[in-house]
Amino acid sequence: MMASKTRTRSIEIEIPINASPEAVWKALTDPGELTRWFPLEARVEPGEGGAIALSWGQGMEGENRIRIWQPDQRLQTGWFAPTEAFGNKAEVHSHTFRDDPETARTLLVDYQLEGKGGSTVLRMVHSGFSTDAKWDEEFKAHQRGWNFELRSLRNYLEHHRGLARSVAQAHAPVPGDPQDAWSLLMSAQGLLGQGSLDGVTEGGRYAVTTVHGQHLGGEVLSNRPPAEFAATVENMGHALLRCGVETCGGTPTAGMWLSTWGDHQDKAAPFEAQWKKTFAQLFPAAS
Repeated sequence: MMASKTRTRSIEIEIPINASPEAVWKALTDPGELTRWFPLEARVEPGEGGAIALSWGQGMEGENRIRIWQPDQRLQTGWFAPTEAFGNKAEVHSHTFRDDPETARTLLVDYQLEGKGGSTVLRMVHSGFSTDAKWDEEFKAHQRGWNFELRSLRNYLEHHRGLARSVAQAHAPVPGDPQDAWSLLMSAQGLLGQGSLDGVTEGGRYAVTTVHGQHLGGEVLSNRPPAEFAATVENMGHALLRCGVETCGGTPTAGMWLSTWGDHQDKAAPFEAQWKKTFAQLFPAAS
C-alpha cells in the first residue's frame, strides 16, 4: 500500500504596488535591493538552479534554491535551507524545521508579477506547510512575516526607491506567558508612554509617544496582540515599525524593529540603543 501524501497548506497574498514589474523584479532578485526592504544581507546567484541567500544575523540565515526564473514575470524558490553563504556555520533556524526536515524541504515560495498600467500586482504563494498541529506556530509566524515584509517591499518601492536602509532592532527571551510580555511592551514603560492602541485596526491611524519620548504616528499595518503591532512611522519619513512577542521556534521572544531610509537613517542607531536598554529592564535574564 502506498503511503498517504502529507496534507499541506499555503499562505497566499496579493498586493498592488505602484511600481513597474521591472522594479519589483529587481527588488526581489538583486542583492542590494533585497537589503533595502527584506533581509540584512543577501547573496544572489541568478537563474534557474541558482540561489537567493538571506540573512538576518547568525542563526537566521537561509538559502532559497531558484526553481523558476522568468524576469519581470515569475520567480519560484525553495525556502530557507541551511547555508554557509555568509561565513557562519549552517544552522537550522527553528525547532519545527529541525524536527521535521522532510516537510521543510517541500516549502516553496512563488512570486507572480502582473503589470497594470505602470503598476504591478504581486501575488505571493508560500506553499508546503504541513497541516500537522506542530506546524501551526510556524505557519502563523510566516503569515505575519509575509504580511509585513510585502508591505515593506511596497513601502520601499513607493517611498524610498534607490535609498539605503538602516535597521534598529532589539530582542529578549521572555519565558512565561507571552501576554504578560506583551503587556509590559505596551505599558507606560514601553511603547505606550502616552497614547493607546485599543481598538486600532489595520488601515487605521495611531499616534503614541514611547517611554523615550519618541513620537510615532502613521498607518496601522497589523495589530494582533500579543504577537504583533506593525505600522508606518510617517514622522520619520515613512519608516516601518514592528514589535511584539514571537512564540515560534522555542522560548517566546519579544522584539522591536524599525526600518529607516534616506535622511532618517541616523535615527536607527539611537533608537536601537534605547530599546536594547529598555528590553534589558523589562525582560531581565532569568537568574
